[in-house]
Amino acid sequence: MVRAEELPERPTTPEGYFALIDGLGGQAHFMHRIQVREERYASREGREPRKDHDFSSDVSRAHEIADILATELEAKFGIIHPKNCPKPDADGKYPDPPEGKQWYRPWFDKMREQWLQSEFDKHICSSCPFNEGIGSFSYRIPCGSPARGGLMMNRLVRLHVCGLVDNEKWTRKEMLAAIEEKGGKEGLRLFLEKEQALTPKTGSVAGTTATEEVPDFG
Repeated sequence: MVRAEELPERPTTPEGYFALIDGLGGQAHFMHRIQVREERYASREGREPRKDHDFSSDVSRAHEIADILATELEAKFGIIHPKNCPKPDADGKYPDPPEGKQWYRPWFDKMREQWLQSEFDKHICSSCPFNEGIGSFSYRIPCGSPARGGLMMNRLVRLHVCGLVDNEKWTRKEMLAAIEEKGGKEGLRLFLEKEQALTPKTGSVAGTTATEEVPDFG
């Protein structure tokens, strides 16, 4: 049983509850994967699993805390606890919730999409015509550029710099030419505006020199 002192400080908004519950779910999933992998290796090698890779109690505690937070979420904001929510129909649609209430799963999915979008907007990729949207952003950079080749990027080294430039898959000049070919002059303008907005004020745009000409769109 989770003790009161183990619980995090209570959020004051639905967004705060979402962040806590989502974070707990991510931690529990990560620990579970480590434990399952260790059990698989131990079985293959004919040994007992390592004790320091047994996260059963931690995963259970994370689920307990998330359950308490979901209960509070319903009491404070009318987001019906997932245990009390119906399953969607064959088309993935839910029945109308009681007046003034929301079903947990549609609410959670909407919040996660909004959070992913807000995080993606902090990346230069969000303004690139080669980006593939936020569908896979939770685990990799959704890059559709042909220059990517087999490179799998799960993060950017610098949020204002194309990962393919940092990984020397193409030069900045090649990147800008490809962006203009894909998105036209408007696509290039939007990319450069985003790049400038994200570039730290004390630095300069990566891949440029003091004499390099950067397109001026007025």
